[in-house]
Amino acid sequence: MSHQKFWSHTRERLLEEKKAILAVMVHAEGSGPNTPGAKLVVFPNGHNIGTIGGGSSEFEITEKANVMLNDAEHINRHFTLIHHDHYNGEESGMICGGEQCYALIHLDAGDFPALDTLVAAEDKRGPIKLILSEFGIAFQPEDTSDFCLKWTPDEHAWLYEETLFISPIVSIFGAGHVGLALSQTLSHLDFTVHIYDNRPDLPTMQQNTYAFKSKIIDYTEAASFVPEGHRSFVVIMTFGHQHDQEILAQLLDKPLKYLGMMGSTKKVAQIRNNLLEIGFTTPLIDRVHMPIGLPIISQTPEEIAISIAAQLIKIQNSEDHNVSD
Repeated sequence: MSHQKFWSHTRERLLEEKKAILAVMVHAEGSGPNTPGAKLVVFPNGHNIGTIGGGSSEFEITEKANVMLNDAEHINRHFTLIHHDHYNGEESGMICGGEQCYALIHLDAGDFPALDTLVAAEDKRGPIKLILSEFGIAFQPEDTSDFCLKWTPDEHAWLYEETLFISPIVSIFGAGHVGLALSQTLSHLDFTVHIYDNRPDLPTMQQNTYAFKSKIIDYTEAASFVPEGHRSFVVIMTFGHQHDQEILAQLLDKPLKYLGMMGSTKKVAQIRNNLLEIGFTTPLIDRVHMPIGLPIISQTPEEIAISIAAQLIKIQNSEDHNVSD
């Protein structure tokens, strides 16, 4: 799920509405409209926040949440929705089949301490474990970067645990027009953007309000700004070939989920040859996605950003934690 100030917006709206229902998809089997972790907050006025996938599933869960808003017993519940594999336009209009389970939790003034903690973690992008149960919403600080999503169903003592705010980091080197467009595109997805450039007072860097972190650096130190591991993505799109090669050479043997470089076919061939001449092996160079992005004949910064974002999504959703297609 996208981390676009979900908890901050929820807290602000709850101050006005006084009560709400938090709906979370906690488990899914087969085809479905979303994935576990999808969240929706239903308010009395109908101005809801988030989504669990739309369609008939969201309609059904919203209806159940509206009933719960007027439930004097104030009981937190979980529901399972089953959609058949065959198409039945009269029933649901859905072709996808599968089973999804949702936890529905009451939110009111008593939940502001928990929400304050979640908002603070959201602002810092610091990992925290969300815990939902029949007792309501709770949290637990996390000191790990490993993702946890666990559903323990039971009629009376059910439990859902999810680690929040450990979304993949995309380190973008080059804060020009494409860097700006890519930052904006990724801001709507489940990625945290760090953008770097070596040019002070760059207008597109100053206009970039979408990156979580932006910094003017010396490209000779680029590797020191890139975290290692299967949640680390790197996009190289600097102003010149020399800087691209300089950064690429620092990162070729670094364990990353994704490493890509923007460039024409001629530029890619030139840098590939240069890297071979200075001692890098063909298998190592072949790990790099260059030219970067999916081939959609993109031309404008916005189109290029979409092609790159699509490739990042493809890699992120793959089961392979190596830098590969």
